[in-house]
Amino acid sequence: MLEYENKNILIVGSSAKDYALIEKFKSLSFVGDIFITTSDKCFSKIAKLVDIRIDNPKEILEFVLENNISMTIVTSEKAMNSDIETLFTSNGQQIFSPSKLASLNFIDKALCKKFLYKMNIKTPKFAIFEKEQLAIDYLENVKYPIIISSKFGAPRYAVSTISGARTFIKDLFFSGEEKVVIEEYIYGNEFSYYFLTDGYKVLPICTTSSCKFLEENIGGYMSDGIGGFAPNYRLSAEVKCRLEDIAESIIQELEKNRTPYTGILGIDGVLSGEDDFFILGISTFLKDHDANTVLKLVDENIYYLFESCINGNFSDDYEEIAINDNYAISCELRAKYDNRNISGFDELDEDNISLCGLNFDNNGNILSSKEQKLILTQTGKTLTSANKKLFEDIESIKFEGKTYKKNILTCS
Repeated sequence: MLEYENKNILIVGSSAKDYALIEKFKSLSFVGDIFITTSDKCFSKIAKLVDIRIDNPKEILEFVLENNISMTIVTSEKAMNSDIETLFTSNGQQIFSPSKLASLNFIDKALCKKFLYKMNIKTPKFAIFEKEQLAIDYLENVKYPIIISSKFGAPRYAVSTISGARTFIKDLFFSGEEKVVIEEYIYGNEFSYYFLTDGYKVLPICTTSSCKFLEENIGGYMSDGIGGFAPNYRLSAEVKCRLEDIAESIIQELEKNRTPYTGILGIDGVLSGEDDFFILGISTFLKDHDANTVLKLVDENIYYLFESCINGNFSDDYEEIAINDNYAISCELRAKYDNRNISGFDELDEDNISLCGLNFDNNGNILSSKEQKLILTQTGKTLTSANKKLFEDIESIKFEGKTYKKNILTCS
């Protein structure tokens, strides 16, 4: 169709999930140039880099107008919090993003916990503190382990001793944190259930299982995820149905408050029993380790999907989001050292790799970084076959100080 020729896309983000998203868009014949707001050289082979701060919506809008951008997709919470959606919408530009008022309910960890509590959604017991001493006093009467996090959710620390908790809280307030959230640690398998919404209608995309700790035991800094698989077979039909009801109620509440939410919404939780769960938080897009696993299972043209949400056609155009019958699994490769040569990329399919934050030498060779996100993904008709192919790929990638979770299928 003529109307779907040479559609230029801008992605406002700079993380591994954006790498996976670009690979998905590249498969669409009508997509023209893909731009991304980053100077990270990792993206230079798959997109055109735009050196604009993600929290500068006016400059981003100017770039969109000057470069014939058909759709802007916001994955960065920092950009969402800059109110880019309102600016673009008021200027007649297509943008796939929740508004600042809608997304702040979930970006701010303290607000999110209050939101869940207000809606009577089962969430771990929590307390929010703006004063260091009050937070430290609270530690005397809690059951360990606990999770301590900043206002915006990172850093996040799982701690099993009062001395470790005191140290982390002192560090947070010393670094200038405004609020600290302390919550009960719930044992079980962590999951996410992703949904797509135009602010009124909600459709499920996919369930995932997540590994949070790099080490085999519980404790220390918690990541958003260093590996996982989809779909998550641990979630029963009853649990998924209840989670779908929760997603519906969240979107209805936001619409009632005149802050409708357009975009991808992830409900993050932990299974505490066969059909029992707690909701830990809400994600405003796919997480880095989940992005490629989910996108590899989506059998839809995502440009059409996103556009239907933007233009208000979502309810008419879609009754469900088609998912293929494969399984997908991912694993993040961490680095103990900076600037170690990485080899083996040539042996892998490009669309199985998502990365950002790596280093490069003067000859363009890829080097490791302690801050890197290097995520490998594989698919298969069974989880076992996908897992086998994934760890064959992991063996192909070689660099000094490589670490990764070795039990993705069984970790909590």
